[in-house]
Amino acid sequence: MERMTQTASDINSIRQTLASRNLLASLSLETNDWLCIDAFPRSANTYATYLSAYLLFLENSSFDHVDTFSYLQARHGDVCQNIIAPRLIHHQHDYSLVASLVQYGVPSISIIRNPDDSFASLFRYYGIGKDLEIAIYTANQYHLWIELFAYLRSSAFFRLISFEEAIANPFTLYSTLGNLGHSKCTLSREKVELISSGVTQVIREVDKIQHGELYQSRCAAPIDRTNDPSMHYGNHISGAYLDKCRALYNECIALYSLNR
Repeated sequence: MERMTQTASDINSIRQTLASRNLLASLSLETNDWLCIDAFPRSANTYATYLSAYLLFLENSSFDHVDTFSYLQARHGDVCQNIIAPRLIHHQHDYSLVASLVQYGVPSISIIRNPDDSFASLFRYYGIGKDLEIAIYTANQYHLWIELFAYLRSSAFFRLISFEEAIANPFTLYSTLGNLGHSKCTLSREKVELISSGVTQVIREVDKIQHGELYQSRCAAPIDRTNDPSMHYGNHISGAYLDKCRALYNECIALYSLNR
């Protein structure tokens, strides 16, 4: 798909929106290079951001390495400097920002994760001491994200991928980058899967450095589904709200005909 263009008015509106959030300084001057990857927290946002960045960085190279992790780790700084910082708008976890960017023509990708696992992961991350209030406040915005996804269904600038599909089939994300005009999709499915595996290891190493002793609770590891996810969020989410979120999630999955 050809890269979609923006009007002068759109570009001005985009810049004002990003400047108001102190996000403009690191981005490149070429707005057509920008891509937003964001969603509700704990929805594979880091994985989608890193994988997209590495795929865009490597697709014009002769990538063919046995030790993929070491190769990717050695290029982590280059990927951050040349792709993530100047091109990607990510980890804002602000549904209103995503809505504005899509409205003004910035291609955007979101991952949708079911509420039970989203809340379990959220409370495992924030449900410690004073951060518990953050988890409760954030959880009560879940429905707003799902309502936004439904609203953006017909936008040419927005794509939604299910959490399960993003994790199980990384080529889906790669083809979505191509569909939005950000990739030529020159890498084979096999190479994309190798890069995905290496990126997962890179994220683990970054998480260990970033979170230290809290790594086990704050890493991006999947929830153990042999236990009830509610063991993580307990009585902090009302049954009525959880039922509402489950219903909205199921409706959105059906609306987009997503795999899960």
